[in-house]
Amino acid sequence: MQVQVDGRSVTAETDAAGNFTLTGLPIGSPTLQFNRPGYGRFVQTVEVTKDNTPAPPVRLGELPTTVFSTFDITPYGASIVVHGTISPRLTQPQAHRLFVGSDFRTLSNTNYLLSVGFTAPAGADRFQDTISSTVLRGAGLQSFALVYITAYADNPMADTYIDATSGRRIYPATAPPSLGSTFVNLP
Repeated sequence: MQVQVDGRSVTAETDAAGNFTLTGLPIGSPTLQFNRPGYGRFVQTVEVTKDNTPAPPVRLGELPTTVFSTFDITPYGASIVVHGTISPRLTQPQAHRLFVGSDFRTLSNTNYLLSVGFTAPAGADRFQDTISSTVLRGAGLQSFALVYITAYADNPMADTYIDATSGRRIYPATAPPSLGSTFVNLP
């Protein structure tokens, strides 16, 4: 895995145990980016002291290969139901995450109003998830508002972090959606 100091050309490769050394860092709070092909990108701010305090451990998760073939949203009472098809048929349970927002142009796993996680069971080729209007309103969405939802396959074994700029939780081991977002008016 490659470790890079944000805003600098300082990089290091981890060894088989995940250990790395970065030299020439001034005392302070640099932001480190951890990257590995096929895995998520993790960003972490660390404290560099004169004692060379080690960075806390990071668990990168392998990006899932599950694809959502179809995806639809239906209002149902005071809730909305999100359903679709999964390809290939699951051989083991697969976590996925729905990201909800009010603008389809910017909705993503890093720019959202609400994120909700679900798991489809082994053997499934379809998923169906329900989000209550109470949860949606708790995220600041109003009744009759147009909301957009997109689905990402997720690896919940990977660490998450809070983005320092947006304050949102980032799920680095989510696979980009094969479909765009879809929309519904809130009940």
